[in-house]
Amino acid sequence: MRRLRPIVMSTMTTILGFLPLIIDADPLFYGMASAMAFGLAVGTVMSLGVVPVLYSYFVGQSRSSVPYGAAVHGDAGQKGWESP
Repeated sequence: MRRLRPIVMSTMTTILGFLPLIIDADPLFYGMASAMAFGLAVGTVMSLGVVPVLYSYFVGQSRSSVPYGAAVHGDAGQKGWESP
């Protein structure tokens, strides 16, 4: 969770930065600001929420099935994990 905080925080600050342009509803910037804010929000939710869930669903292995350090040290003795 600690690795996700900088990504989420930078996205949220960018979306919050677009809010004055969206609220003001200036014809020149409203469309751009709303499209970029919506795109950032959807992209963040998809890349941090939906894609890992779909990956674990289709691959069928969770992170907890590998012993700690097995992928780093090359002694992965479980099925589906190869030594480097």
